[in-house]
Amino acid sequence: MNRIEGSRLILWMSVVFGILAALIASLYYRSFAFPSDNLAKVFVLLAFLGHFICFAFLASLPIHLVNLLLPCRRLIFSISALVFAAFIGAVIFDVQLFTLYKFHINAMVWGLVTGGAAGDIFEFSNQDYFYAALFVAFVISTALLGLYLAERITQRKGNRGWLFFLLIIVIMGAGQGIYAWSDARLYQPVMRQLAVIPWAQPLTARRFFQKYSLVDTSDVGVTVDAAVEGIFNYPKQADFCKKETGIRKNLLIIMVDALRFDAMTADVMPNTYAVASSGSQFLNHYSTGNATRFGFFGLFYGVFSSYWKTALNEGVPSILIDSLDKNNYQFGVFASAALTSPEFDRTVFSSVKDKIDLRTVGANKVARDLEITRKFKQFLEQRDRSQPFFSLLFYDAAHGYAMPSDFELKFKPSLQSVSYASLDNDSDPLEFFNRYKNSLNFIDTLIGESIQNLRDSGEYDDTIIVLTSDHGQEFNETKSNSWGHNSNFFAWQSKVPMVIVYPNKKAKTYRHLTSHVDLVPTLMRDVLGCEGGFDKYSNGWPLDLQKSHPLLLINSWSKMAAYDGDRTTVFYQTGMIEVYDSKYQRLDSARAKQADVLKVIELNSDFLD
Repeated sequence: MNRIEGSRLILWMSVVFGILAALIASLYYRSFAFPSDNLAKVFVLLAFLGHFICFAFLASLPIHLVNLLLPCRRLIFSISALVFAAFIGAVIFDVQLFTLYKFHINAMVWGLVTGGAAGDIFEFSNQDYFYAALFVAFVISTALLGLYLAERITQRKGNRGWLFFLLIIVIMGAGQGIYAWSDARLYQPVMRQLAVIPWAQPLTARRFFQKYSLVDTSDVGVTVDAAVEGIFNYPKQADFCKKETGIRKNLLIIMVDALRFDAMTADVMPNTYAVASSGSQFLNHYSTGNATRFGFFGLFYGVFSSYWKTALNEGVPSILIDSLDKNNYQFGVFASAALTSPEFDRTVFSSVKDKIDLRTVGANKVARDLEITRKFKQFLEQRDRSQPFFSLLFYDAAHGYAMPSDFELKFKPSLQSVSYASLDNDSDPLEFFNRYKNSLNFIDTLIGESIQNLRDSGEYDDTIIVLTSDHGQEFNETKSNSWGHNSNFFAWQSKVPMVIVYPNKKAKTYRHLTSHVDLVPTLMRDVLGCEGGFDKYSNGWPLDLQKSHPLLLINSWSKMAAYDGDRTTVFYQTGMIEVYDSKYQRLDSARAKQADVLKVIELNSDFLD
């Protein structure tokens, strides 16, 4: 067999095993409602075929390399049998995993399987070994069947295989095109199906479709297939409140982007500090992410941010925001950065996006921070006093270390401009950190103005105020050349202030381990009078219960951390797992605690159904 014949055979193997994998993957729908929408049905067919043929092709790349170096028929078949048996086995394993936990193979699962202590956790009966033997037999049989079919197809004379491969390209393109349109249109019957497809990387082209008016945005987000529930079981039941006491306090949440836990001081933020000093302060509080979307999501949903993508695909709003709306709250949401990127208009505020401003006008961060302060004052002056209000002030200047050009600098020396390219592990952070503090000092003047406006309105004593952030900001405190956020999960990037100021309630300090997921149950109780049932809509519980989390999750783009108050275990999408001690040093010989891995799996699947 020459190299050309070998390549042709391997390509047909990819097609055959991709189709076989797609057929096996149809079993995902044993535990997920198959769509009734016709476009969604077409998408499932195209996406499954294109997706698994593509993955089979990727799996075949090592075989192509062997064929290039040693074009031996027996060798090619032997290696192909091993590779594609592993491929089919992985698909079958993932189907079973999805059936049980509603998520796909990831770093936590890989760590559990390869961690060396799985046998200490699971006890296997004779029946389990019997099923394992059946599994192996099925995988081997499927591999042999696939090899046989691929060889038979290759041996056919006059085979116009190029037409078939052209069809495959059309199938892949059509599937991606349908999803891209659905994403731009927020067509949830199609978007929901993404939860079923393992390791999906869909194409999105929202700006393209909107630029050329290829989608009708007049009713974007309308769910055509509303009768079909998604995978995000949030809340777990409609009557999640055991008792409603009828409390309806005003609620003001003030968030400062990138405000780290040690920055809300009398020196840096005197106005904010003065307000915080009269409230309940939670000094050992962690965000649910080291980037905005993940910290913001956990804060408003009360669940860990591993659910972000699922909530986005299904358009499920925050239970807090939805409950405030149903209780006739007036909304005054003012964010310096657009609420469309990240897609908070499609998640947190999806049920009220027509009642809030999604964008703030302004040439830069400073101008927009000034504008949201002005708009909050206007909101207080013009609002309907017969309704309670919910307001959000989300300041952004510190994220870019910005302040007005004529702002008096309190902390010197201060960088004139920020260039990450000029920073390294030996850089002195003083001037950079001073610029950050000056930016916070500017924001503090705006917070002070907003609090004074609230007092002047006469509603201060009827308002619960929350002061917090989405994530922290590091200045290389870990000595790992880390500047900013979104690079690690240690305190400087993930630990943030959490203060709740209650009317007519004495100040108190708490030091137990808390998380952003605890805010929603706290506010549901204290703002809306929703007693009990916290586990029906949250991974947390009221902040003041002084109940520490045994393990909390912190999410990022391509990795996730589990923090137990001492050790930080980082799970990468590649399957790699790293363990760090309380001093941010990697423990090379340490393994992830298997009990922690199981807890992570539980937390990540608790609200999937």
